[in-house]
Amino acid sequence: MARMERSVYPPESYSPWWWLVVALCLLGMLAVLWWARRALRTLDDGDGGGALLEKVRGETLARIDGIAAALASGDLTTARAAARLSAEVRRFAGTVTNGNADYLVLPELRRAALVDARLEPVVAVVAGVESTAFAPSGPSGDAGLAGAFEQAREVVRQWA
Repeated sequence: MARMERSVYPPESYSPWWWLVVALCLLGMLAVLWWARRALRTLDDGDGGGALLEKVRGETLARIDGIAAALASGDLTTARAAARLSAEVRRFAGTVTNGNADYLVLPELRRAALVDARLEPVVAVVAGVESTAFAPSGPSGDAGLAGAFEQAREVVRQWA
């Protein structure tokens, strides 16, 4: 019987077109990384959020002035103006700290001030306004609230 010879075939090589696919994938990844880096740089405007803080500060001061004007014209009672002033100061603090100060009541705000000392002036305003909000109406309440308006404006102006 004759012996059959087996031939050995060399392995097939990959098509050179696969290198083009690999190169295009690498190029695509580099393009995505470049775009992401560029997008992140435009998000960081370099002033540490100063422009946004100034915008929020201006809007808050305007709303505080609006509350004071409404109280002076008689559109708001002393208690209602005090409640709105307290809410406005807490909203400002919550917005600029990316926290939840606008949802906190006074005891919770005091505990939060132990962690973040920047909230201490906010606590002082809210505590002063709270006593006015629940006091009987009268000229003494209006006078106490006038000081609270100025104290609230100072907290907003001095925030860094």
